[in-house]
Amino acid sequence: MIVFKTYYKVIFRNKMQIFINLFICLFISIFFATSNNEANSFDRSNFKNINVGYVYKDKSIKNTGLVEYLEQTFTLKEISDDDIKINDALFYRSVDYVILINADSYESYQVPNSSAGYIVKNYLNNYLNTYHSYETAKIGGDSKIATLTLKNLKTTTKVINYQSDDNIKIKNMGKFFNMYVYSLLGCVIVAISLVMVTFNNNHVFERTIVSSMNVRKRNLLIYLGHALFGIFTWLLMSIASVVYFKEQSLSIQHLMLLINSFIFVFPVTALAFMISQLIKRYTIIGAVNNVVTLGMSFISGAFIPQALLGGIVIKIASFTPAYWFVLNNDRIIELSSFDFSNLFQPILIQIAFGIAFIAIGLAFAKLKNTTTLK
Repeated sequence: MIVFKTYYKVIFRNKMQIFINLFICLFISIFFATSNNEANSFDRSNFKNINVGYVYKDKSIKNTGLVEYLEQTFTLKEISDDDIKINDALFYRSVDYVILINADSYESYQVPNSSAGYIVKNYLNNYLNTYHSYETAKIGGDSKIATLTLKNLKTTTKVINYQSDDNIKIKNMGKFFNMYVYSLLGCVIVAISLVMVTFNNNHVFERTIVSSMNVRKRNLLIYLGHALFGIFTWLLMSIASVVYFKEQSLSIQHLMLLINSFIFVFPVTALAFMISQLIKRYTIIGAVNNVVTLGMSFISGAFIPQALLGGIVIKIASFTPAYWFVLNNDRIIELSSFDFSNLFQPILIQIAFGIAFIAIGLAFAKLKNTTTLK
């Protein structure tokens, strides 16, 4: 009992730091869950702020169509064919891009390191490639080709998203639970490290060694304290998920996400216990926490969907419990039936990681005991 009292006395002493950290993590989780990942509708008027200068050296039908096409998207300014004036226009930013329109060639100048040049060049190539395709097909004269090119480039495709609001909300809920990798890890590592630095203080540890309490029992009680704190953190975050996603709360996906995240508490607290055995000073807790939580969040798929990660990153991430936690979350939100057979393997792997972390943490603790006794 004395171990638990001491444990939570340390937690209470650092309550502000722990709860501020928890609040920030929850805020970030909700922000990620509600961020709109759908692409905005394409609007060419967005590029009207890009000023394009052009030098008309050849006013053929093809080039007249090119100017008309660019004028629909950008703000065009005709400038004289003078190198000094062209350089001055770019230097003073009166234009972002300059095209010298010749009969069969198109020289260009742009402001260094400007994204506008990349955009204009794409539009230029788009027109020329389309024009060349019609020209190769030999469907008529220059006037007809230019007309068809402009008509083709004006054609737009309407994309309709058939996802229901419920599906979108369930996906957002999945993103919220994926962020447990960051929020749960961050809160638990900070809290457990604060406690373990206190317990591993040489004076406190030496007094424990000479006491009547068995060291193994002490370590077991400390880990039980870690587990209770991890469950408490999980409970707060789960309540937040019920409140925020109240329409989807207690749905089959939500219940499975809760179960998966509850299991994730075990490897998280075990990992925090292992890491805390190596931390000896309060000053490095923040640095270690940032490296572990941010690193694991990026490679596991919490911040970036696993489908977008490279093969090497996925292989590295598979050696962390966070990867299997996120993998299960992604499978859960896609569930259309009650077939949970493909969810068991990631759960067992998470538990195996937890056991391994505890074993390594206890080995570190035993090594410290041996060193201290010598």
